[in-house]
Amino acid sequence: MSADTNTVGRRKLLVLVGAAAAYPACSSSGSPPSGGEGDASASSGSSSGSGSSSGSSSSSGGSGSSSSSSSSGGSGSSSGGTKPEAGPSCTTSGNVLSLPFSKYPALMQAGGTASVTASGYSDPVCGQNNIIVIATGPGQYVALSSSCTHACCTVSWTGSELHCPCHGTTFNTAGQCTNGRTSQPLQSLQTCADATGVYVTL
Repeated sequence: MSADTNTVGRRKLLVLVGAAAAYPACSSSGSPPSGGEGDASASSGSSSGSGSSSGSSSSSGGSGSSSSSSSSGGSGSSSGGTKPEAGPSCTTSGNVLSLPFSKYPALMQAGGTASVTASGYSDPVCGQNNIIVIATGPGQYVALSSSCTHACCTVSWTGSELHCPCHGTTFNTAGQCTNGRTSQPLQSLQTCADATGVYVTL
């Protein structure tokens, strides 16, 4: 009985060993991770390969776009610099007072003024021909009669308002009285400006 038991036990052991060899549980479960790592490394390798190729294309694309933008930017700035050299576009015919920038350079800066006497002009309150032109901003101008509507004294620009030296009356750039003895505004005149100067229609 003991011999038969040993024989049967050895056969079972051989069967178990053979089954273990035929179905290696550890190695089969271990091989997919190694295969997975291989796939992952392969995919990462391919992605890194595609990354390097896309990197080279983006760098070449970047250099191409930078060169094209810089060249177009250069041409834009050069063409923009020649535009102010164009001739006058404002109407100069009729009763128009011309104030060229070459003679009145203060009008080229915001806050600059020019006080002139205009032949052929007479303001409706005082009957005088004094006009003040004010640059209120880049390319923006107002022209007003500079005769105060209270006592016809000549107003001057303080940098923020028009001031009458006789009684302290003040006016804004629209000609409206902001402080003083009159309710009548300074007469406002139509202006036009281009690259050469300011033109006031009298």
